[in-house]
Amino acid sequence: MNSIKDHIEVSYRISITILVLLTVAILAVIWVNSIELARLMFKLPVVSSGILGCVGTALLVKGNKEPMTEKKIIALTVNLGMVLLCCVIVFVNLLDS
Repeated sequence: MNSIKDHIEVSYRISITILVLLTVAILAVIWVNSIELARLMFKLPVVSSGILGCVGTALLVKGNKEPMTEKKIIALTVNLGMVLLCCVIVFVNLLDS
């Protein structure tokens, strides 16, 4: 992971993993009948996606000297979207309490 291209590639793979985890979370809510189990199966992928979003964004910052490619744009959109979503969730929970 020494070259800049490796940072972008890893960040892109993290963004694909985030999309898969969010798909699992949505399917868990749709298919699971137990409310408690559905909540758990929704929270775990969302929390892990938030953590992966922060890691992916950090890798994007490390690889910022590479020109804009499709992978970099997808990784930037998904990773920053997850960071923004997690910030909004924390902010709403702080206002709610």
